[in-house]
Amino acid sequence: MSIVSNRRALTVLIAAGALVAALGPAQQADAQLLYACVKKNGTARVFTKKPKCKKGEAKVSWNIEGRAGKNGANGLNGLNGKQGALGKEGKAGANGAVAGYSVSQASPINIPLVSV
Repeated sequence: MSIVSNRRALTVLIAAGALVAALGPAQQADAQLLYACVKKNGTARVFTKKPKCKKGEAKVSWNIEGRAGKNGANGLNGLNGKQGALGKEGKAGANGAVAGYSVSQASPINIPLVSV
């Protein structure tokens, strides 16, 4: 690319950046694209609808909002916290007898094996 083309592109980018910075705090336009007619010397006329540029002007357009960037890397897991102090031992519970029944030691049952 020639030096003139580089300067022109840089001028357009600076003008577009200034425009976006100026429109940032202002109420957003209904248009999703912005347009400009840019002269070779870098002066520009900005539009929200497609313009008919004059002879010697280049038509330029760009998005109001850019594409979303890549997701960032996940952060590291935090360290585990310290174990808390032990609580007091609770009181012994009541006997588990239910409705007059209680468990006593049972004797084993002998079942004879029958061979067939």
